[in-house]
Amino acid sequence: MNAKLKKNIVDLIILTGLPFLIIYVVYPKLIFLFDINKFGLKEFLLMLCFQFASAGLGSVLVMLIRRENFANFGLVKKNALKAILLSPLVYIPQIILTLSTYKNFVYIPMQHAIGPKALIHLNLFEKIIAYFIIITIWGFFEGFNCVVISDKVNRIFNSKNLFLNSGAIFCAVFMILIHLLLGACPMGWLDIIATFIIIYGMLVIREYTQNSWGCIFLFIFFWNAF
Repeated sequence: MNAKLKKNIVDLIILTGLPFLIIYVVYPKLIFLFDINKFGLKEFLLMLCFQFASAGLGSVLVMLIRRENFANFGLVKKNALKAILLSPLVYIPQIILTLSTYKNFVYIPMQHAIGPKALIHLNLFEKIIAYFIIITIWGFFEGFNCVVISDKVNRIFNSKNLFLNSGAIFCAVFMILIHLLLGACPMGWLDIIATFIIIYGMLVIREYTQNSWGCIFLFIFFWNAF
């Protein structure tokens, strides 16, 4: 096993092991700290830390350890518009499922992130700052985390086939497992299939365009909206 392969395996262990560890160790204790009748600043900060630790901290640690940057993972200008325009196509099954299940559905970006519930009592300036933080943690970093995981898997298995993409398949299954642990698949198998299509599809588009901005776009405007 060469040194580069070992490094990528260690990176993948950090990226995938950290979320499972946090969910198993921290999450059961975290929910007991919540006041079920109130979702205020304390709860917002707790969930903010939990979200970043489980879907963001790993990718930041890996970049720091390997001295990599966002551009190494496709956050570049080239093909950004193409990636952004193609990525929403993978959300069509989830949109159909949501609209057919919830008749009074209203589209609001990030409405299913836990954070926005804490914004009701804030003034306008505070709401803008808080919403920007939510978009950064629940949107940017969770989407970017998927890209880093996928890239590391592809480096390990040297994936060349666009559609039989090891990283995209692995990350889709990983995301499903994480959300099942958190009880975030309320519609069962239909939710699971739709989630697989979303994660797998956006990462295939990322490989096709060599640009990750489509993944970030999806997680900001679609992932917690439907």
